[in-house]
Order: sequence, then C-alpha cells, then structure tokens
Amino acid sequence: MVRLNPVLILLSPLSCLLLGLMENNFSVAFTHGNFIKTQARLNANKHLELSHSLPSKLKRFENNGRVSPPSRNVTIKNLKRTSSHLRSSSGGDVEEGTDTPLVFRGISIPYATAWVGFIYFGLLYAPNHFTGVDTKDMINQIVANPLNPGLNEMFMFVFSLFTFIPLTLSALILPGSNNQKLPATPFLLGSSLVGYFALGPYMSTRKAVFDVKKEDLGWFTRTILENKLFNWAIFLLSVSSMFTTGLYSGLISNPSDVLEGFRQLFVTSQFASASTVDICLLTITAASLIPEDLQRRGVSDGRVANVIAASTVLVPVIGSALYCALRPSLEDE
Repeated sequence: MVRLNPVLILLSPLSCLLLGLMENNFSVAFTHGNFIKTQARLNANKHLELSHSLPSKLKRFENNGRVSPPSRNVTIKNLKRTSSHLRSSSGGDVEEGTDTPLVFRGISIPYATAWVGFIYFGLLYAPNHFTGVDTKDMINQIVANPLNPGLNEMFMFVFSLFTFIPLTLSALILPGSNNQKLPATPFLLGSSLVGYFALGPYMSTRKAVFDVKKEDLGWFTRTILENKLFNWAIFLLSVSSMFTTGLYSGLISNPSDVLEGFRQLFVTSQFASASTVDICLLTITAASLIPEDLQRRGVSDGRVANVIAASTVLVPVIGSALYCALRPSLEDE
C-alpha cells in the first residue's frame, strides 16, 4: 500500500487552484486581445470595401470633369496601403477558440494537467482504497440516513455540493457547447456521479465561444438553465445545505472539533480526500468559465470579469450558483 504524504495531499488542491487561476487570467487576457484584433479587422474590411467601390465612383466623377486621373490613383493607392496596414496589424482573421500559450493542438494544458493530476492523486496518493472498509462504511451511512449519517459536518457539506455543481456547470457550459469537439451532455451527466473524473476530458478539448444568442440555445438551456427562478432556487438550496448538514451549528458551537474532524478524515480516507479535491477542481472550473460567459452577455471588461470569477472561488459552488442567478441575460437576437 502506498503511504500517504500529508504535505503532498495539502499541495494537490493548491496546485489545482494555481492551474485554474492561470487558465482564467490567460483566457481574459487573450479574449481582450482578440476583441481588439477583431475591431481592427473590421476597420480593415471597411477600408477594403471602400477601395474596391471607389474606382467606379471616381470614374463617374472623372467623366464629369471633377477628378483627374492622377488624384484618383493616389487616392486608391493610399486606401490600399491603409487597408493592408490595418489587416496586418490585426493579425488576420480572428476566430473563436484560437489557441493561446496554454492550449496545445486544441488541448487545454491546465484542464488536462488537472485531470491527469487528479487521477494520479486518487489512485496513488489518496489514503487507503476506494474499496476499503472506511469508504464502504461511509457510503452505507450516507445511503441509510442522508440527512444525518453521523459523519463530520464539513465533509457532509462538501459531499452535498455535488448535488448542485453539475447544474451550475451546465448553466456555464451549455450556452457555448455548439461546434465543440465533444458533446457536453454525457460529460456533464458523468460529473454528477464522478465529478472531474468525467468532466476533465471535455474541458481539455473545449474552446471558448463568445457569439451566442438566446435563440441559438436548445430548449433545456434556454428554458431551464437561463431561467432566473431556477438559478435562484439552486443558490438557495446550496446555501441551505450548510444548515441541513449541521455545518453551521457545528461551526458556531464547536468549530475546532469540526475542523479537526475534517482534517483527520481528509488524511485517512480516500473517499473524503478525493471528494474534497474534486469539489475544488469543479469550483475552479466554474470560475474559469465566468469571464467567457460574461463576454457572451456583453461584459467586455476583463478586470471586472476576473474579480467576479475569483470571488466565486471563496465559497465553493455557492459562489458560482449566485453568479448564475445574478448574471445578465443573453440577447434575444
């Protein structure tokens, strides 16, 4: 049996946080850069259209004796020079999903690294085994009495968050799920059972999509996931889990016992440690999608999007659920 190193256990979620924040920062930076390039490309196209339409107009003016041939040639040459300069400065056509330094051949390095690292952690570094007595006993206790299984309150709160995070991720992923390499629905359904183990491959191949209208969405996304009442319900239910699991009363009455009990569970149970790291990864994944989601909804300020995304990490799952309830609606046309 592989002996657990507690230091490595603590460093694993921190490394996942670093990867997520790197992805978030680069996505915002390159989104802003692509926006500037796109504007330059549009200006270049306007100049090209003008340069193509000008000769016929100048010819009509020339026939009326208004413009001499030398001035016409100079004007066209200047317009073409300006258009060429703008097109070269824009870097050519810019499309959604363009590779960045953190994307290699369509594979997102942070998401893929987090997925591989999570598998490595779960199989080799997490204590005991998923088939161990402690894991079986914990699962049996949860199944027998979901509201009061007699386990640590903080762990039960973490475990309850797996009920809500797939819905929050769906609300962030499905609006931009068209024209992706893989279909989103099977991986989102899998994430409700095994978390990032299932979602990792999809996130590793996913590209950012910014131009989305409400009419482009499927029925479920448009009617359910974009519905404010649904998103507020998810947020309120996720907040209520702090009370139904006993976490709130435990932290008020005896916080040291709750925290120490969770620490002991984390370093002795593979089920508890893997679940905790999993919820960290899913929380960061949701946060990394928020800047893209905001740009789809007309918020182009990258710094504002960064602050909003970072703030959702402070309260796992609940933060991203609150964002989905408060975010602007997509344009209808």
